[in-house]
Amino acid sequence: MIRSFLAGQMDCVYLLYGTAFILIAAVAFLLRRQGGSRMPWRWLCLFGLAHGVSEWLEIVALSAGDPPWFAALRLAVMAVSFVFLIEFSRAHAAVPGLPVRHRAADAPSPGRWVYMPLLACACAGGMAGARGMDATIRYALGFTGAAWAAATLLRHGATIDPAMRTGLRLAAFAMAVYAVAAGLVVPAAGFPPASVLNSEWFTAVTGLPVQVVRAAAAAGIAVGIWRHYHAVRHAAVFHVGDVPHVHADRAIAVTLLVVLAAGCMVTRSVGRATETAARNLLLAVARTAASAVDPAQLAALSLTGADATNEQYHALRATLTRLENSTAEAGIRSFHAMSMRGGRIVLTADSVPAELPGHAAPGTPYTEAPAGVRTVFETGSPLTIGPYKDRRGAFISCCVPVVTTETGRASHVLAIDVDAGAWAARVAAHRLAPILITLLVSLMLLLFFLVRQSDAEAKELLAASESRYRNLTENISDWIWEIDTRGRYVYASPQVKTILGYEPDEVLGRTAFDFMPDDEAARLRPVFAALMTRPERVSAIENVNRHKDGHLITIETSAVPILLADGTFTGYRGIDRDITERTRAISALHESERMLATLMSNLPGMAYRCRNDRQWTMEFVSEGCLALTGYPPHALMFNSLVSYEELIKPSHRDFVRHDVEAALEHHAVFELSYPIRTAEGGEKWVWERGRGIYDSDGRLQFLEGFVTDVTDRTRAEEDRRKFEAQMQHTQKLESLGILAGGIAHDFNNLLMAILGNVDLALKDLSPVSPVRDNLVEVERTARRAADLCRQMLAYSGRGRFVVEPLSLNEVVSEMAHMLEVSVSKKAALRFSLAPDLPPINADATQVRQVVMNLVINASEAIGDQNGLIAVTTGAVQCDRAYLSELWLSDELPPGCYVMLEVADTGCGMSKETQARIFDPFFTTKFTGRGLCLAAVHGIVRGHKGAIKVYSEPGQGTTVKVLFPASGHAFAPQRQDAAQEPAWRGAGTVLVADDEDSVRTLGARMLEYLGFTALTAANGREAVDVFAAHKDDICCVILDLTMPEMDGEQTFRELRRIKSDVKVFLTSGYNEQDVTQRFADKGLAGFLQKPYDLDVLSAKLRAATGGPREDARH
Repeated sequence: MIRSFLAGQMDCVYLLYGTAFILIAAVAFLLRRQGGSRMPWRWLCLFGLAHGVSEWLEIVALSAGDPPWFAALRLAVMAVSFVFLIEFSRAHAAVPGLPVRHRAADAPSPGRWVYMPLLACACAGGMAGARGMDATIRYALGFTGAAWAAATLLRHGATIDPAMRTGLRLAAFAMAVYAVAAGLVVPAAGFPPASVLNSEWFTAVTGLPVQVVRAAAAAGIAVGIWRHYHAVRHAAVFHVGDVPHVHADRAIAVTLLVVLAAGCMVTRSVGRATETAARNLLLAVARTAASAVDPAQLAALSLTGADATNEQYHALRATLTRLENSTAEAGIRSFHAMSMRGGRIVLTADSVPAELPGHAAPGTPYTEAPAGVRTVFETGSPLTIGPYKDRRGAFISCCVPVVTTETGRASHVLAIDVDAGAWAARVAAHRLAPILITLLVSLMLLLFFLVRQSDAEAKELLAASESRYRNLTENISDWIWEIDTRGRYVYASPQVKTILGYEPDEVLGRTAFDFMPDDEAARLRPVFAALMTRPERVSAIENVNRHKDGHLITIETSAVPILLADGTFTGYRGIDRDITERTRAISALHESERMLATLMSNLPGMAYRCRNDRQWTMEFVSEGCLALTGYPPHALMFNSLVSYEELIKPSHRDFVRHDVEAALEHHAVFELSYPIRTAEGGEKWVWERGRGIYDSDGRLQFLEGFVTDVTDRTRAEEDRRKFEAQMQHTQKLESLGILAGGIAHDFNNLLMAILGNVDLALKDLSPVSPVRDNLVEVERTARRAADLCRQMLAYSGRGRFVVEPLSLNEVVSEMAHMLEVSVSKKAALRFSLAPDLPPINADATQVRQVVMNLVINASEAIGDQNGLIAVTTGAVQCDRAYLSELWLSDELPPGCYVMLEVADTGCGMSKETQARIFDPFFTTKFTGRGLCLAAVHGIVRGHKGAIKVYSEPGQGTTVKVLFPASGHAFAPQRQDAAQEPAWRGAGTVLVADDEDSVRTLGARMLEYLGFTALTAANGREAVDVFAAHKDDICCVILDLTMPEMDGEQTFRELRRIKSDVKVFLTSGYNEQDVTQRFADKGLAGFLQKPYDLDVLSAKLRAATGGPREDARH
C-alpha cells in the first residue's frame, strides 16, 4: 500500500529532494559570506544548486517524458554536481594550516589529478546505455564525493568550538547515509553490482523507493548545515546583544515546510482528480465499445483453438480492431474479449495483430488475469483495474460485462487496456502545474531567506562595527577627531580630556593651533594650508601642544581626508596620540645608544652576538673587531667574508668548542683563551668571556660575549713561567753549590793537614828513604783530592780565579795538541777560530778547564762511533730576549759576548737529560763523577757568563758558552820566575783556626820557616792572645770560619787593638769570595786551603820583607 502510494507521489518526492539541496546551497552561500573559516563552502553551494536542479529535472522527465537528449542532460548535471562535492573535500584537504592531527604530516594535498581516474570510471558505464552511465556516475563520483564530504565535515567539526559541532555532525551523518543511498543503490544495469544492488532490489526489500531515503538524507544535510550556520552567526555576533533574526529564520523554515506540504497535497488532489476523470472516461468508452459487440458472435465461439477458423471469431476481431482504431486518440492500447470456461478465464479474441507478440490465440487461458476480472464475471458490474503487470507489460484495464439476451448473465467480458506509463504520464502532466507553482513559491521563499539573511548580516555587521567603533573611541588611549575644511573640530572623542585636559565640548569649534605654542603653530600652518589645498593622507606628524594646566606635551597626528560619494572634500578624520613619554624614551635611548657606541669603540676588544652554529655566525660585532682581527665588522657579520670559526687557530677549534658547549650545557658563563689568525696573517692570543642567551622556555637563542687581545699578557705569563722555571733551577743549583762549597771547604781543611804534614815530612826526609815513595804517593793522591775540591768550588762559583784580560783564541790554540790526544781515536777535531776577538776577563786555568771538559764530554758522547767535534769561537751581540733563553741568564746585560762553541755528532740528548746535565754528580755513563759539566756550569757562572745547549736524540749536541767581552787590553805574558833560594823569617806569628790539625800544622810550618808560633782555637781566644802579645806578633794567620767569633769579627777586633797588624785570611773557599768582604780594610793577603810550605813562605816573606837564608836542614 505504502509502496504504491509513494510510487504515485514521486514528483512530490523529487520536489522535496531538490528543494533540500537548494536550501543546502543557500545556507552554504551564507556560510561562505561569514569568512574566517577553512571550509570551501562555495563548492558545497555549487553542489547543492546543481544537484537540486538535477532532481527537479527528474520531475520534468516524470511529467513530460524522458527522451535521450533530456536523459543525457540530467546525467550531465548530476555528474557536475558530484564533481563540485568532490572539490569541496579536496579543497578543504589542501587548505594551508590544517592541523596535523586531521591530515597526515607528510601527506601531500590531493591535486586535481584525482578527477582523472574518477571520470574514467564514471564514463565506463556508457557502454551499457543510459542506465549504465547513471550507475557508474553514482559509483565513481556520487559515492566518492558524498563519503569524502562526510569525513570532511567531521574533521572540520573537530577543529571548531564544541558548541558549534552538533550541526556539522548531523550533516556528516546524513551525508554518509546519502553516500550509500545515492552512490551505491543505483538504477538496474547489465553489470554487477548494479544488476543486483539496484533501486528495484531496494524497493523490493524495504518497500520504499530509494528516492525517499535520498530525500530524507538531503533534508538531514540541510538541517545540519542550517544549524551550523546559526551557531556560526551566534558566535560572530554574540557581543551585539539579542539575535531576533533566529526566530524569523525559523518562521521562514516553517513557512517553507508548509508551502511544500500544501503543494504536495494540492498536487495529490489534482492527480487524484485527473485519475478519476480518466477512469470515468475509460469506463464510458468501454461501455460504448461493449454495446458495439454482437453477443451472438461470442456465443458462436467454442472458446478453443478451433475458433481460429471460425468466421465469427474473425468478425469479432474485426469489430475489436475498428473499436481500437476509433479510440486511438484516447491512448487505448488494445481491446480483448475474455470468457469463462470451466472456471477458468480464457482469452476469446483481441485487437492485437496476429504477427505481434501481444496477440493471444483463441482459447488461451489468461493465467495472469488480475483479480478484478473474475469479480466482473461474478457480479456483472464494470470495473477499472490497475495498474498491474503481466507478460505483455504494465496496464490499467477497464472491464465491462457483455450480457447475452438468453441468459441475462455476463458470460463474456470486454477489456480495454491502457499503457500504465502513458496513464501515469497523463496524470503527472496534470500534477506538474501545482508542482511548478510549489517550486516557484519555494524558490521565492529561499530567495527571500537569502535577501533577509544578507540584510540581517549587514545590520549585524553594522551594529558590530558601531559597537567596535564605540568601544574603540571610548577605550582607546588616543584622541579621535574630525575637522572641517577650516580646521575647526566638529568631533572630539572623550580621550581629549586625558591628552589635553579639555572636555570634548571645549574643543569643538576651535582649531589645533589654539592648543599649540606660537612657534609650533607658525611651523605647522604652511603644512596645514598645503593639506587643505591638496588633500592627502597624513601619517605620524609630531607636534607640540600645551596642556590645559600649562605643561607641554608631544603629540603624533595621523589623518585621512573625508570625501563624499561625489569626491567632495569635507575635512579630515584623524587620531592624536600622546608620545611625550615615548619621545623622552627615544631621546634616552639615543643617548644610551651613543654611550654604548662610545663605550664599545673605547673597549680594548670586541663585543659580539652570534648564533650557536658550527661557524659561530656573528649577528653583531663592535668596532673593536677591526683592531682585534684586522677585519672590519661587516666582514664577520653573517659570515659575509669570513666566519669567526675560521679565525680560530685550527689546532684550538675543538678545544674552544668543547669548553663553550660544556658551559652552555650548564647555563654557565664560559671563559677561555686561545690563538686567532688576523687578517694580516699574524697570530694573537685572545681572552673570551661569554654566556648563552635563552628564551622563556629555556631554548638557546644566541651567544653574547666579549673578546680581547691578551697577546702581551700571554707572552708575559709565558716569560714569567720561564723565569720562574729558571729561578727554580738556579735556586736548586745554588743550593747544590752551597752544599758542594761547604763539602769542599771541609775537605780542604782535612787536606790541609794531610798535604802540610806530607810536605814537612818530605822536606825532613832523606831522598833515599824507603818511605819517600809512599809519602809522594800520598801527596799525589791528596792533591787529586784537592783538585776534586777545586772542581766542587768551581761548580759552586767559589773557585779561586786569577782574572785578567785574556784571548780566548790563544787559550784554545795552546790547548789544541792536548785536546787532540785527549779525545777518542775515532773523533776528529775541527777548529774554527774567529779572528780579532775582543778579550775577556777570565782566569786562564778555569777557561782551559771549561774547554777541556766540554771537548772530553763531546768525545764521550761520540763513543766508539766515527764522529766530529767542532770547536768554534766568535763574537756575538746579544739582546735581552736572546739572553733570557740561556742558562745562567739572570741579570746579564745585553751587549757583546765572546762565544766558545763545542759541537759533536754524538748520540744527542732528550729534553729530560738536558734539564739535568749541569746537576752535580749526574752522569749518563757507567763511570765518572758527574762533575765535568757541573764544573763548567760553576766556572761560567763565576765569570758572569751564560750557556746554551742545543741537542736532539740522534742529532748530536752543541754547547755554546758566552763570556762578557772586556774593554781592557790583553795582559802581557807572564814569565816563569827563576828559582830562588830558600827563605827563613823571624818573629812571632799567631795562627787562629778551629781545626786542631790545621792549627798544629800551621805552627809546625811557621817554626820550620823560623817563626815563633802562637795558636788560638777560636776568634775570642785569638783576640785575647793578640792583646797579650801585640808588640811581639808580626803577622796573624786567621781562619775565616770559627765558632764564637768568626774571622771577620776577629779581624775588626785585631785592627782595633793594633791598626797596622798584618793579617792573612785562610779558607777553603776561593779568594774572590772571601776577600771582597775585606776590600779596603788593610788585609795583608789570602791563603786558600790547602796550601803548602812554599806558598806560606812566599806570603810571609812578602809581608815581613825578611832576609834570605838557606832553609835547608
